[in-house]
Amino acid sequence: MLNKKQGTSVDNDGINYGVLAGSVNGSVDNSRNFIVMLPERQKRLPSIIPKIIEVLSEITILSDEELDQRYKVSEEDLRPFNIPDKITFNHLIKYKGVITEYSYYGRICEEAFNITDNHVMGSKSKILKDIKHLYNEYKGQLLVKHQKDELDDLEIIRRNADYIIDMVKGDLKQRILADDNTAIVYEDIEDGLIRVLCYAFVECKILEKP
Repeated sequence: MLNKKQGTSVDNDGINYGVLAGSVNGSVDNSRNFIVMLPERQKRLPSIIPKIIEVLSEITILSDEELDQRYKVSEEDLRPFNIPDKITFNHLIKYKGVITEYSYYGRICEEAFNITDNHVMGSKSKILKDIKHLYNEYKGQLLVKHQKDELDDLEIIRRNADYIIDMVKGDLKQRILADDNTAIVYEDIEDGLIRVLCYAFVECKILEKP
């Protein structure tokens, strides 16, 4: 430890390069000063998906019997959408069962979109377009990754169909978890996202048409 003698002072005479010790006598060379720029805080943009999932959680609080009576469509009504053909065409395995089941309840999503429109106009169109963009993004990444493989594009998509849905679902889920204003409980997220993605599948916004 240095002992400071009485009557002494610390001066920094001459050019200063950004380190200040005691009193400064002389000029300061600003050309050698270093300025540390803090990263700008990114603005968090609002998303529609948390509101849609919140509305879905309120709608689906009914019992299974009440949901069937109010929202389930007949097999005849669903036939024009060719759901089994779409599932087989895309080689879905993990999501085959849940899409088959939830495709009968598309009216639940329709009602959720209509309610959400009271807060955000065009919510159905916006979210379906967004899911389509996400699908194309992840599909494109896979096609680039496997471009040297001796596989056509459709075969690459078929081999990764469940994975693609996982990735899109994960992206949407992160938006919900990042929203500090949502009143959604964690247990409602999975069911709501599956319903929205199933609706998008029926509307041909994710995966390929037969």
